[in-house]
Amino acid sequence: MSKVFGFIFLTVFFMLNTTVVWADTYLTKSPDNHLQFELSYELGQLTYQLYDRGTLVIDRTPISITIDGEEYPGGANVKATKRQTIDNDIRPTIPTVRSIIKEHANETLVTFTNKSAVRVRVFNDGAAFRWETSFSDKQVVVNAETLGFNFANDYQLYWPSPNGEGFFSHQESQFEYKLASKVLSNVSQASGPLLVDRGNGRFILVSDVNVEQYPGLWFKGTQSKQIYAVFPHYPKQTKLIRDRDLTVTEYESFLAKTTGKRQYPWRAFVVTDAKGLLNSNLLYTLADPSRIENTDWIKPGKVAWDWFNHWNITDVDFKAGINQETYKNYIDFASSNGLEYVILDEGWSVPEPQTC
Repeated sequence: MSKVFGFIFLTVFFMLNTTVVWADTYLTKSPDNHLQFELSYELGQLTYQLYDRGTLVIDRTPISITIDGEEYPGGANVKATKRQTIDNDIRPTIPTVRSIIKEHANETLVTFTNKSAVRVRVFNDGAAFRWETSFSDKQVVVNAETLGFNFANDYQLYWPSPNGEGFFSHQESQFEYKLASKVLSNVSQASGPLLVDRGNGRFILVSDVNVEQYPGLWFKGTQSKQIYAVFPHYPKQTKLIRDRDLTVTEYESFLAKTTGKRQYPWRAFVVTDAKGLLNSNLLYTLADPSRIENTDWIKPGKVAWDWFNHWNITDVDFKAGINQETYKNYIDFASSNGLEYVILDEGWSVPEPQTC
């Protein structure tokens, strides 16, 4: 009896002196059940995890957004959870690989009592989430966003080496194939998207989608298997360097000025094999539908493009280059060969800044 009493005493003592914290977990699976995106909410901290075919690929990573000095979701309670299946056919104005794009995903919307929410969508070839707010304020200031990618292993990355200073890029990066842990923390941030090679024939493409009134997604190394996101702050002062380079010379202390009721950019993950990377329409389906009501005037066609051909015009009685005679020749060539369009690329004539 004494042993039983002692066991009961220790059990009661443990229960009275130990605080057990249970995390709220919200799972969203792909329609084929191969992918799983997990949100966990514990002690005011929201984290996410991503699984591919039962294997953890992105480990628990904190996310938050700070608006008008308040971090969300913070300590707010979960007000509601709504789930639905999305199954639509999208018909692009201009067909590309497909004339009809299938949008098929499972969605979870987690709404908090402080008018913030996180929406998750999981497709058969990837997943995405975004912040949403329903504030009555006509304008708010986004101070910061916490976003990272805590990969489950030290994966190989196709790291886009910066080809400009600061947050300036022509999106013409050289890609270095290196381990995540080899990306030094003291080098410049890289512009997206970021391609991750898991080494088993499966890849993760990380990107943002639907970026409006908000800075684009950039990446920074930590000399570990974790990569985190950085964002250029709101411009305070700008300077026109030449006809096409408007440089930010001074930044504000915040990320964005925007409306209080809105949907923020998607943080998207295409999870597939090499063939799937070429065929995925996930990023396209996440974008908002076209706002152009009348698209009858949009006609596809072939084009002559000076930049692609590097102005390689021969057997002409003028000096080929970035000048009007070269472009007149391109126009005549397109007309003679049944090409519907000519692209006049930026910097097509006078390269110096002009006063308007």
